Amino acid sequence: MIGIIVTGHGNYAGGMMKAVQLLAGTPAKFAAVDFKLEDSTDELELKLRGEIEKFGPCPDGVLIFADLADEQPAKVSRDLGRKLAGTVQVEVVGGTNLGMLMECNIARGYINNIAALADLAVETGLQQIARLER
Repeated sequence: MIGIIVTGHGNYAGGMMKAVQLLAGTPAKFAAVDFKLEDSTDELELKLRGEIEKFGPCPDGVLIFADLADEQPAKVSRDLGRKLAGTVQVEVVGGTNLGMLMECNIARGYINNIAALADLAVETGLQQIARLER
């Protein structure tokens, strides 16, 4: 099973995880890593590493969802993925919304290709954005 980590500024990750739990129960190999104001990027990396280690073996990899595509949680996640290359495959998707998290949480039950799951995340995330009629 592909592991999932949500990360982001403030309490974003924890809030997203609680929303997933409310809708789908507590998923396996699913963690939240908040990037608090008092945290350094080194501390964020250590937290992310710690969650990956808690998952145990993840032969299919770990997909990290970041709140924003080009800010510190995404950049630290991407850099960590590079450092872990050869040990565990890490993919990072930025601009996370709840719809894509829910879809990927379900889909990883039958998708074991991390690149395909990351592509599904982006596709679903885009589909979840809509202007509602008044």
